[in-house]
Amino acid sequence: MNNSMYSSTIMNSSIMSENYSVQSYVSSGGGSGSEIPPPVGGIMVEEVGNLIFGDIVPKKMVMLNYTLAILSDDGRLLLGEIRSRGGADCELEGRSLVVLNDNDRRYLDLALVSNVQQERGSISILFLTEKIKNKERCITAHNIKHGKVLELKEEFSSYDKVNVLGKAVSHISSYDDPNEPPTVYAVSSNLVRKLRLEDGGTNLKPTTARAQVPADCQDGTLAMCIQPTTPRKASTVPSSAQNSK
Repeated sequence: MNNSMYSSTIMNSSIMSENYSVQSYVSSGGGSGSEIPPPVGGIMVEEVGNLIFGDIVPKKMVMLNYTLAILSDDGRLLLGEIRSRGGADCELEGRSLVVLNDNDRRYLDLALVSNVQQERGSISILFLTEKIKNKERCITAHNIKHGKVLELKEEFSSYDKVNVLGKAVSHISSYDDPNEPPTVYAVSSNLVRKLRLEDGGTNLKPTTARAQVPADCQDGTLAMCIQPTTPRKASTVPSSAQNSK
């Protein structure tokens, strides 16, 4: 049996043209690589348009509903809402660009979560940051104010306990469940921890949930993906530098 992934890339980027597009793809199906399988029991995504980001080189790109957040290599944050203008044209409404890096800390990763506990339709953004002076890492939470221009609000909560998060947290990723408070997972060299925005979505707190990173992934995590195992639970799959499973 030949299970081929005909195209696994949803978003292609061309730094030279500064042009980013959503591409069509069909998930794994049988047959040879030259055949196009019917979209039965698989996933098909159509190209809907192009977005121009200017000189932004994405380090991490996340989207929740229509809200897009991009963290660049040079510590800038691009926010906006993806809207179709008809045909193949898309635009980033409410576009704003924020310089994040300062003299105190660097921004390493980000995640978006629905935070309807604070306000209907509200979205919060969480950052993984590192203090430049002592290399301590911390997860911070901010709200995004939607309007004519999306606005990053001041930090309203943070968590940095190394004995809980583990040493050298490298990635964070969110999981959106309407039956639970806003949830984010953090992975360190050997530990995965689950945190929530509790107390009406205003306080970032760890839960008792924890898991060990598999031994064959402890050589370095490249990415983390959250996927549901039941309608109310999620599992965390870290991808290691040498063993991407």
